[in-house]
Amino acid sequence: MSNYEDRLDRVLGLDDSIRFVAVADMEGNLIAHKAKPGLATYLDISDTKMTLKHSVAAWKSRMNHYDKIGAGLYTLAVYEKLRRVTVPLKSGNLLLATFGNEGGQQQIIDKVLNEVLYHDYTKS
Repeated sequence: MSNYEDRLDRVLGLDDSIRFVAVADMEGNLIAHKAKPGLATYLDISDTKMTLKHSVAAWKSRMNHYDKIGAGLYTLAVYEKLRRVTVPLKSGNLLLATFGNEGGQQQIIDKVLNEVLYHDYTKS
């Protein structure tokens, strides 16, 4: 069990809409992942790993502008079937969480950010 298992469980428990959560290193390697029990994922593990590589590459390209615009807080990708938020962790890794399109997008993102940044989803 990785050091991230508890965090993955906490993020999955933040909102019923959160479907999947993963942590990747800055080389795009999957460190840990967990899906909401009883839900089928849209991507298999191979596709997930490929997506992580693309997400990390995009994040690294944004890092080139940090000195001008500040560090990235999160990115949001919106698809027909789901939304994916990518958040940097203090460890230098990235957390990716997917959630449904049912609504409440900003509240879900705020919960994830507060868990990652403050370990307390009740902060606003």
